[in-house]
Amino acid sequence: MIVSVIVSTFHTTPARACACCSDPSMRFEAANDINEYEKDELGRIRFDDTAQLFITPAFPEHIKGIVSPSDQPYEFRGITGPRRWTFELSDSEGKQGTIVFPLPQRLVQFMVDPRDETTSAGGGPRLYKEWRISSTADLSGLAAKNDDKAQATLILHGHGNGCTAAEDFTHWTLQVRGPDVQFKLVGKLKKAK
Repeated sequence: MIVSVIVSTFHTTPARACACCSDPSMRFEAANDINEYEKDELGRIRFDDTAQLFITPAFPEHIKGIVSPSDQPYEFRGITGPRRWTFELSDSEGKQGTIVFPLPQRLVQFMVDPRDETTSAGGGPRLYKEWRISSTADLSGLAAKNDDKAQATLILHGHGNGCTAAEDFTHWTLQVRGPDVQFKLVGKLKKAK
């Protein structure tokens, strides 16, 4: 008796099991409550020692709320804490001001493939990414020419793969808006701790 054995071999391609990979044309935007990981990463953010007002050809008329707006860099100190961040400004004439930014409960995350054909370390295209947090800020000194409160949105900018860490962010923008307040500060971030 002849026994015939048939062996089947299933050839499969390996599944792409890469949590931090990104895909061509990827676009992601979501708002969520800040979790522990994100809170820890936010706590690692470190600001450079200077900031500038975002200016347009309409400068200084488009700036509202800053005493004697300057197109020169401001001395800047960003103090991060678990519940609030304080931004201290000083202009070339020694005028000082603060923007106290309570950390909100929500975070908006944005990632997109800019289609510049740059590859990320995690596999796939290198993404442009932002984390945005918004809160009502307390203004004082040179930042409080017209009002002592305004809505503020802090945007952390950077690049990376499909996972986000503090190291991904290299620049920041702080938009401050209210009925009589309208200005943006921009600056760089130091290497995360």
